[in-house]
Amino acid sequence: MKSNKNILAFILIFMMLFSNVTPVLAAEINKPLTMSQVSVKNFENNKDAEVELRVENTTNKDIVAKLIVGLYESTSNKMITYNYVSDTIGANQVKNWGTCIPVPSEGEYKIKAFAWDKMDKPTTISNMVLINKEKPVLTVAEQVYTAINKTAAYQIENTNDPGIGTIGGDWTVFSLARANYQVPENYYENYYSKVLHKAKAEHAKQGNRWDNKVTDVERVAIGLTAIGRNPENVDGINLLDYIWNKGGNFPNIKPDGVLGHRQGANELVFALLALDTKNYKQSDNATITRDEIINRILNEYQLESGGFGLNDKTTMSLDITGMAIQALAPYYDKKPEVKIAIDKAITVLSNKQGSDGKYLINFGENKAKTLESIAQAIVALTAMDIDPHTDKRFVKNENSLITALLTFYDENGGFKHIVGGKINPIATDQGLYALVAYDRFKEGKNSLYNMDDVQSINIKPVQPVITTNLANKTVDKEEFTFTVSAKDSSDKKIEPVVIVNSVEKKGTNDSYKVILKKGKNVIKVIATDSEGHKEEKIFTINYEEKAPVGKVKLSIEKRTIGKGDPLSLTEVDLYEKDTPWDVLKRITDEKGIKIKHTY
Repeated sequence: MKSNKNILAFILIFMMLFSNVTPVLAAEINKPLTMSQVSVKNFENNKDAEVELRVENTTNKDIVAKLIVGLYESTSNKMITYNYVSDTIGANQVKNWGTCIPVPSEGEYKIKAFAWDKMDKPTTISNMVLINKEKPVLTVAEQVYTAINKTAAYQIENTNDPGIGTIGGDWTVFSLARANYQVPENYYENYYSKVLHKAKAEHAKQGNRWDNKVTDVERVAIGLTAIGRNPENVDGINLLDYIWNKGGNFPNIKPDGVLGHRQGANELVFALLALDTKNYKQSDNATITRDEIINRILNEYQLESGGFGLNDKTTMSLDITGMAIQALAPYYDKKPEVKIAIDKAITVLSNKQGSDGKYLINFGENKAKTLESIAQAIVALTAMDIDPHTDKRFVKNENSLITALLTFYDENGGFKHIVGGKINPIATDQGLYALVAYDRFKEGKNSLYNMDDVQSINIKPVQPVITTNLANKTVDKEEFTFTVSAKDSSDKKIEPVVIVNSVEKKGTNDSYKVILKKGKNVIKVIATDSEGHKEEKIFTINYEEKAPVGKVKLSIEKRTIGKGDPLSLTEVDLYEKDTPWDVLKRITDEKGIKIKHTY
């Protein structure tokens, strides 16, 4: 009987996949997975069509799915062939996935994509997507989803080992976490390890902690909260105490020990954002209260016009105006003075918006339309439950803040600082979290900085931290020098194992010099602490020998002092960007001639 059931199941799958009727196993509503087209290439006869799709898990549980792409005859709707990928889509996570499918040399075809829960007696668990040959005309919502997904993937590829800093660190971690984007294993744990080492090292200093920048601590606290870590207890260190008691934690910057002095409104705005991410309680030794922070923002940095300034209330900054609204938003219904201030600031943001939906700001000695002001305005409005795409105050000539922001987007992922420029890391961070803020608003989720929805995560054993200047790259010289060092979770130095092309290498004072082979070279760095916690990093260095662009002749003579010619007239290869010194040094090294020089 069991055998008969298996035969029937096989026949059912065969019929569903290859019959001329497209199976509809259930209505395409309330499906746990939502699928949409990202791109399609080579959808032509006698080629392998390359299909990329986006799949979103809208549930609170991980889903194991069979992601299927099928090729159908256009007229009969009969499936010709199919490919599928088995994957796990994490709870509330978004993934891009893709596959290739061969298109016959003759005939008209269409491609459909969908997801099943299993291949045996399957249930359709996603909508059905009809792949367009031409680049699809996406709705604004689809453009937002695509930009979030592709930029998140771009961030992981280009910030695969996030550190502490404005670029390639805290904001990237924050954006990915608030997007609920699926990150590689240990991505957040490795970031936390770096924070732990940094927090310990800075706390041990007598002065110049965190380079005397409280905003660095505030930014880290926001990043930690986003990934479920507690900034009040980083191995016993309370990072939020740097906010509550700035003077006590930065003793060498008096009289700038008052919050708001030294880095202006940024200190106060980021302080309020960090403290309110989870409504953290005031510390026992606080020298400032929330009310005092709010009053200082309003009294010392808001202009009569309604905008806010960075250093005082004489020169308005649109970026700071948006950020001030974000920080003050939780108090809009609680404090009348905050309500008045925010209403005026929102009016300023509306009045300053141009007919193309963008903002014109001072940029050095010139003026420019940049992404960052738009991004901060979007985050501000979503915090105030205002739609930056449809609210009439922020739609000029059919151009909204969202459509304006998308003009800075690069279709490969990432954002530009100015339209027509190159992808910029700061613009990419801000562009991503602005769209995440908008997406959260449209989905009815907590606002970007309201992290009551973030569950605390148990800290995994802290891995060793590897510090190196290695990076994946291509070089044109066979001699290659790099540095590697490692520390355990107690900040004690440990000896890393460095393996180059399967051969272990030894260094001196954390410096390593190796001879590369032509082509691909793999450098593996392994650090293991006394408890067996291990961290590993792998880098690829491609050595491509440069071809000379010409030749020069040179000689070295010492006849004037009676010592002949150390180097008779010799023809030497000349490479692009060579300096005279490069040429001289290369030939003397080759001939074993020692030369001394001074500048």
